[in-house]
Amino acid sequence: MDTACRASSSISQIIPDLITTIGQHPIKAAGSFAAIFALLTILKYRNAIQTRLRQVREESWLFGAGVTMQRVADQNDGSTSFARTGLFANLKLLELNADFQAKCKAEGHQVISLGDYMSQLRPKGLPKRMTMDDFPQLIQREIEAGLAAGLLKILGPNLGRALLPAVGTSAIQGKAEKLAGGIFTRWFMSDEGSISASDDKGGLPIAIMTLLAVSDLNAKINSGKTPVEDGSVANMGLSAIDKMKVGEVVKGPAFVEGLDDNYLVPKDFVISKHFEKAIDGMENILAGHDERGEMTSTELKLAQDKVIQDENEHHNKAKDYKAKQQKLVYDPEDRHVGEPVPVNPRLFPGLHLGWGNALNSHTKREVVKMRLLSILLNRLGANYFRRAEGEPESNIFQLRMNPDDNPITTPWQFIQALQDSGHKVEMVPTSRMTTFGMALCVKEEDGSWTNVPLGIFLETGYEDKDGNMAPAMVPHSGLDMFMSGPLAGSRADGTPSELRLQHFVGIEGFCGWHPHSNPEVPFNEAIERGERLSGEDAVRAARVAGLYANCLNGLATQMELPFGGYGLTAVCNDSAALVQECLYGVNTIYPMTSIGRFMLKTMRYADNFHEKLEQLPAAAGSTGMERELDDLRAIVRAMKKIPSDLNASPSLAHSAATRLLATLQPSMPLRLMKDSRQVMESILEEDIMQEVNGAGSAPSQKVREVEKESIGVSR
Repeated sequence: MDTACRASSSISQIIPDLITTIGQHPIKAAGSFAAIFALLTILKYRNAIQTRLRQVREESWLFGAGVTMQRVADQNDGSTSFARTGLFANLKLLELNADFQAKCKAEGHQVISLGDYMSQLRPKGLPKRMTMDDFPQLIQREIEAGLAAGLLKILGPNLGRALLPAVGTSAIQGKAEKLAGGIFTRWFMSDEGSISASDDKGGLPIAIMTLLAVSDLNAKINSGKTPVEDGSVANMGLSAIDKMKVGEVVKGPAFVEGLDDNYLVPKDFVISKHFEKAIDGMENILAGHDERGEMTSTELKLAQDKVIQDENEHHNKAKDYKAKQQKLVYDPEDRHVGEPVPVNPRLFPGLHLGWGNALNSHTKREVVKMRLLSILLNRLGANYFRRAEGEPESNIFQLRMNPDDNPITTPWQFIQALQDSGHKVEMVPTSRMTTFGMALCVKEEDGSWTNVPLGIFLETGYEDKDGNMAPAMVPHSGLDMFMSGPLAGSRADGTPSELRLQHFVGIEGFCGWHPHSNPEVPFNEAIERGERLSGEDAVRAARVAGLYANCLNGLATQMELPFGGYGLTAVCNDSAALVQECLYGVNTIYPMTSIGRFMLKTMRYADNFHEKLEQLPAAAGSTGMERELDDLRAIVRAMKKIPSDLNASPSLAHSAATRLLATLQPSMPLRLMKDSRQVMESILEEDIMQEVNGAGSAPSQKVREVEKESIGVSR
C-alpha cells in the first residue's frame, strides 16, 4: 500500500513537470505527450494537474506553436439565434432576448451575443463541426485557458476596475485586476450553474456586498496616502474638491491642467466675451491631437491604448493604425465615436474594442460646448466650499452673461440666467445599462459592424420560491440636464442643438457635472426617472446637485479617501437617487450601495457644512444663503430615507423589487434582464399575497398595478 502511494505521489509530481516541459519545448517533448495523456486517462489525475494547467495561458505550447482561431459564422436557421456547434456551443454568455434580437434585425441593426460569437470560433485547419468533446482533455483546457486569457487580458483589468473600483492603486489595484480575471476565467469555463434560471454565465457569482466590503477595507488601508496619479489623465492626482475647482477630469487634451491654469476659462468668465473664444481654443487644441475615440469613455480609451501598446511591444502591428489616426482632420460636425481596435486577431478574429460604426448622439463641437458648461457649473459649485472654508472673495470663480451684469457665483444662478436669456433648460434623473465604458463589436467579412451588447450583472441575494435568483443589472444613473438656445446653437444642417450634461459621482474621483453623449445603439436606452423639471424646479435641481457634490467631495478630501470616495460614500446611482429623493420625494433606482458608516459621515458633514454656510455674512453671496440652507436640510432628510441594497432583507424585498423593475430597460436587450424581471415579479406576488387574499383580484394583477405605479414615477 505504501509503495503504491509513493508511486502515485511520484507520478502526480512528475506529470505537472512534464507538462511544463511540453510548454517550453513542444517539439522535443512531443514523444512524451502520448504517454502523459495515457497516464491521465488511466490514473484520472485531472484534478491533480488542473492547478498547474491554469497557470498556462496564451503563450502555451498550443498557441505558442502558432495555432490560431477562425470564426465560422453558422448559417442562420431562420430563427433569431445561431445554431451552435463550435467549441463553446454550450457557453451561454450575455445572451440576447429573442424579442429584442428580432426587433433589431427588423430595424437593420446588427447585434450578436458574446456567447454566439464565442460559439463560432474554431481552431484553424480543423473540421468546422468539431466540438470540445472531440479534443483530448488537455487540449480542451489549453484552448479554454488561451481564449479566456486573450479576452481577459483586455477586459479583466478594466472590468476589474469597474467591479472593484475603489480597491486601491499600484500593487493593491493589481491584485484586484488578477482577482477579477481569475473569477471570470474560472466562472466562464466551469461546469457550475449560473445565478439565473437561464444559466447565463454573464451573471457573475459576486454579491454587491462582497465588492463594497473590499472597498471598505481598502479605505481603511489606503486612506491618507498620496492620491492616484496618471499622466495620461489630467488632474488625476488632485483631491476630489480640487478636481471640482478645476472643473473636469479627462483623458486627452484638456481645457485646464491645474488649479492655476485660467487660459481658456478665466476666473471672471463673461459668457458673451469668453464662451466662443474658449470653444475655438479647445477646438484648435483638438485639431492637433489624435482624435481616436475622442467621444468615448475614459475607460474604453485606456483599454484601447493598452491593446495598441501591447501590439507595439510584441508584434509591432499598430504603427500604421496610429499613423492613420494622426492624419485625421478635426471636423466639428463629426459624430463618429472612434475607430474600434482589434482585441487579438489570432485568438478573436474580428472582435474589436469599440462601438463599430455607431454614431454619437452629439457632434464634436456640441461635446466641447458640454465640456465647457460642465467646467463652469463645477467651478461655480466649488464656490460653496471656498466660502465655507473662509477663502478670500478674490478666489471666488464668478461668471457674467454680459460685462455689465451682476456676477454669478453659484450653479443655480447660472441656470436662472440661462433661462432668462432665452435658453430652455430641463432636468431629470436617468438610468441606463452600463459596462463602465467598455464596448465590443465584430467586424464582418463584408466590412460591416455587428455590436456585442454587454452588461454587468451581480448577485442580488433575492430568490423566488424555486431558488431562482434575480441578477442585478448594474446601471449608470445621474441627473441629466438638457439645454437648447443661443449658446447651444445649431448644427451645420440647421438642426437646433440640444446639449446634455449629467451630474453624478464618477470613478475618476469627484462628484460633479460631466458632458453626456452616448453612442446611438439600440441597447443603450436611457430611462427617465420622472417628469422633466423646468423653470424654478430646474434651478433648484442645480442647487441641490451642487450642494450635494460639495458634501461628497468635501468628505472625500477631508478623509483622503481613495478615488474620491467612489464606492464608499456613493456611486453614480446613490448620488442620483439622493437628488431624486430631494426633487421628487421618491427614489426608484436599484441598487443603492452606499456603505453605512460613510453615509453617516456624509450626513454629518452636510450638517457641519450647513453650520458653516449659516454663519457666513449675507453679503458673501449675491442673494444670501437661505435657499442653500433649506436644500441642505432636505439633503440630510433624504440621506435618512435612501435604502441600502448591500444585504438582501425581507423587509426591503418589496422596495428592491419595485426599484429593480423600474431600472430595467423596457426593451430588455439581455436574457438576464428577463430572468430578473420574472423573479422580482414573483417576489412581489408573494409579498402581496395576503393583501389581496379574498379581495377579489389576482396577485398577478396587483403586481402589474405596483409595476405601473413605479414605472409612472420613473419613466
